[in-house]
Amino acid sequence: MVIISHYIKEYCPDELYSSKAFDFYFKDLNFGVLDIETTGLSPDYSAFILGGLICYKEKTFEQYFVEHFSEEKQVLEKFLERIKTLDVILTYNGQSFDMPFILKRAEKLGLDIEFKLPYNLDLYLVLNAHSHLRKILPDLKQKTIENFMGLWTDRTDEISGKESIDLFYSYLKNHDYQIRDLILLHNRDDVYQLSKLLPVIEKADFHKAMHCMGFIIKPSSTCIDSDNLLKISKIFITGKELSAIGYQGNTAMDYSSFGSSKANFKLNFNKAKSSFQFSIPLQNINGNIFLDTRKLLSTFQELEKYTFFEEDFLILKVENHINYLEINHFIKLFLNSLGEV
Repeated sequence: MVIISHYIKEYCPDELYSSKAFDFYFKDLNFGVLDIETTGLSPDYSAFILGGLICYKEKTFEQYFVEHFSEEKQVLEKFLERIKTLDVILTYNGQSFDMPFILKRAEKLGLDIEFKLPYNLDLYLVLNAHSHLRKILPDLKQKTIENFMGLWTDRTDEISGKESIDLFYSYLKNHDYQIRDLILLHNRDDVYQLSKLLPVIEKADFHKAMHCMGFIIKPSSTCIDSDNLLKISKIFITGKELSAIGYQGNTAMDYSSFGSSKANFKLNFNKAKSSFQFSIPLQNINGNIFLDTRKLLSTFQELEKYTFFEEDFLILKVENHINYLEINHFIKLFLNSLGEV
């Protein structure tokens, strides 16, 4: 373990969770797990006091601790600089609290953030909207899910978030390192326990969750910089077209295509807005929606394993049933094959 004033670093031997569904979206991406501690809920009136982060690629667990309010800006800046090196962060309710809090707090402190944050896999949103756990559990608090997954014996801290705040104010007065260690332990357990919760995605419709929440694509074509991660943010299916919008990574570019006589589609990458969007015509027969892959992919071998892929047509929707995995897979193949279209 390395302890340098406000920075704590230790070796993390844990391996990132792996499953067929999870790896489909996150394999080979630089993945981290994040949790923060603050003095309250509002970034306008409360301070960032601690950030914990597992970085699987480097096999480290790191904590960024504010020893005094005067250090908040410095510590938060270092924490954000570390976050930006990741492709994905796992949070629990992080889209509503953790990430908006630190961004707003950074703005209040006058920090200049000139980078795009990694994709945020918010496990709470996955479970809340795409699983039945809300119907069978009293609530969806992280500790409730930990108990549901049989992880109650893995937690060693015995304090709540509110108690952590009270302890921090006590620490400011006397700098008792035993108090500091209790705060650090609480955050450490929150991060490690969250990392162990990833198997709970098996209780959710994970492909539907990714379809609705968006996912990352790492392009491999000659047409798009392979280091320019694309973040799908929204996917739309109508009776006439499949379309999607998203954001480019830190190496945004300008690029437009209107297909060809063979492949009829619209595609636009906007460097100024770091955005991209595309639309592809569909066929609609009695409410069943199809996509002709022959006009869009030079090879569709990866789609042949799906039941809803027939004679080179991908069936996106049958009556009220949407084939989320198949659609997500097609989008990944389409954006990865742009150099061949």
